[in-house]
Amino acid sequence: MRDSKAKNTDLSTTLLTGLYYFLMIAIGVFALVVLVDFLQGHIRTDMQASELALLIAGLVIAFYAAYSIQMPVHELGHLVLGKLSGYELLVFRIGSFMWIQKDGEIQFRRVKFAASGGQCLMEPPTASDGKIPYLLYNLGGIILNFALALIAVGLALLTSKIELLSLFFILLAAFGMVFVVMNGVPVISGKRHNDGYNIYTIAKVEGGMRAYETQLRISGQTVKGKRLKEMPAAWFELPSQKAMNNGIFAGIGIFAYKRMLDLLEIEKADRIMAGLQELDSLTPVQNKFIIVDRVYCELLGDNRKGILDYWLEKRQSNFMDANKTEVAIIRTIFTYELLQKKNVNLANNFKKVFDQVTETYPFPQELEMERELMALAEKKAKENEQVKLPSL
Repeated sequence: MRDSKAKNTDLSTTLLTGLYYFLMIAIGVFALVVLVDFLQGHIRTDMQASELALLIAGLVIAFYAAYSIQMPVHELGHLVLGKLSGYELLVFRIGSFMWIQKDGEIQFRRVKFAASGGQCLMEPPTASDGKIPYLLYNLGGIILNFALALIAVGLALLTSKIELLSLFFILLAAFGMVFVVMNGVPVISGKRHNDGYNIYTIAKVEGGMRAYETQLRISGQTVKGKRLKEMPAAWFELPSQKAMNNGIFAGIGIFAYKRMLDLLEIEKADRIMAGLQELDSLTPVQNKFIIVDRVYCELLGDNRKGILDYWLEKRQSNFMDANKTEVAIIRTIFTYELLQKKNVNLANNFKKVFDQVTETYPFPQELEMERELMALAEKKAKENEQVKLPSL
């Protein structure tokens, strides 16, 4: 019976993945045909270089504008339909531009996060019979992308005599459908769960609703100023290793190890991270941040150079260099310079960088945790100095 169910699940996954890539390729081919047709009608043999450059610039702008419009529209869809479902806005972010609701008012921040795209984070209403509304909130972005795509098709027809403008609306419609497929067909792409897969997990996977709600509750309390260690311990109960092969459950595992760091339970945090690294459900960025935190734990523990060199290979080092404004990365580099390199001056420089970043960081309670972790590293450095044997 289980084998039959597993085979059916595998078949469904294969069919959905095939549909996903078929639709994405079809949209890409359609856009390419439209572009080729446009170019054939506008490129002439006697065309001046300046005219060609202007034409190409127009196409690039049309491409960029079409994509740039659909991405915030997607997040706006989550916001609008989330509000209609009774959700409370926590964070709305487009790239490095963040609007965060604190103390009943919307505050603006300019913060760079790794893999920045867009985010609409909301807290659900109180559960009724153990359930919270989830469908409209998760479908919101897809619905608005699709609606804008339909409007863009109509505008493309209305402006057919203004060819470049009509092309822009066609591209806007095409990118809208890309967002619909990318987020609506329930698949895991690049180890990232899209909105459709989240809906499937919440509706069909045992414990999915609870894991989904728990993550939103934790995020809500974080935005409202609570530290992880101050929240109910039951929220951070580690799911089984099998369950965490689903990204929503793995998210609980990530919060669980971060809570252990907040409690300064370094060994427990490291054990949880070791288990998470065995999973195939984490995104590349999540894995890289886990390595950042495992490096910190190793430095506080055995401080083995071979292990540190293995973790800090070229791609990981490049990731950390590119995201030096992330407070966890600053804390780990500070600790590395202090405990492994024993370069106090450079460590203090990173401490100053940390202080600069904190001026605009939106979550002060996270900074409290990071400061305590840095203080723990300084305490370790002093202990190491005290146990040095005198010269013979």
